Amino acid sequence: MGITQETRREAYQDIQLVANSRRRLIYTTLRERGPMTAEELADTLGFSDKNSVRPRLTELKALRLVDVIDKRRARSGKKTSVWAALWEGEKV
Repeated sequence: MGITQETRREAYQDIQLVANSRRRLIYTTLRERGPMTAEELADTLGFSDKNSVRPRLTELKALRLVDVIDKRRARSGKKTSVWAALWEGEKV
């Protein structure tokens, strides 16, 4: 394996570790604190950028662990999705 492939593989593995940890953190936060927007989640978790949580929310939705339950205005004034953790067997 060339050095470029090796570097890419290592970077991918590092990202997966962070993603798994962040998914777990986001899901736990939604279960414990209730529905939030991506912006509110980022603020609550101490991330400076809401894009730190958006990809993980998409992944959690694909796993059927969270879903969008509403919309509300963000600080920007634009409407944004409100996410909630789904409990086992729950349907939205």
